Amino acid sequence: MRMIERTATLGLPAWVLACLALTLTACGSTGPTLQEYADRAGTLITEVRTSIATLDAQWMADAPTPEGVRDYWDERLAARERFLAGLQALGPPDQVADLHDNVVGLFTKLNTAEAALAAHIGSFDTLDDHWQGWDSPEGRAARAVDEELISICRVVQKDLDDTQAREVFADMPWLPSDMQEVVEVVLGCST
Repeated sequence: MRMIERTATLGLPAWVLACLALTLTACGSTGPTLQEYADRAGTLITEVRTSIATLDAQWMADAPTPEGVRDYWDERLAARERFLAGLQALGPPDQVADLHDNVVGLFTKLNTAEAALAAHIGSFDTLDDHWQGWDSPEGRAARAVDEELISICRVVQKDLDDTQAREVFADMPWLPSDMQEVVEVVLGCST
């Protein structure tokens, strides 16, 4: 059960982080607005969270077997790869391009850690419970990346929330549009 709680958090922070942290200091951008970028990233996050939640529910519905765990991890890793490919394809606004690249790097690291965990768990001849193997060096490495993403998510959510204060400047044409932009996104960062 503790895995289901963890998997629900893994998709959220990455891309939106990129949108927010630099928002307050940036002036001038090409490409999508922060809100457009956040919306596109939100779609990717919703898709990966839904896929993993569905996989978790299916996995928990049956007795754990070595074949079942290999199928679970194959599908989970495929969902993560689709998410990462979509994230990499997003064209971030200029002011968050570096942060976007860092977030892509963290999700690449997460995918690598989960692939190592999948290989470890996939080598078991028998399973005693659904989440057997998470208390291993591979499982701890995957959780550490997850915790790093959650920490970044919280910082980004605060930055997003801070853009709400800019709403009072929305009708001042002499201010650059980046200084007026309000980004409304709820990332759902978890512990």
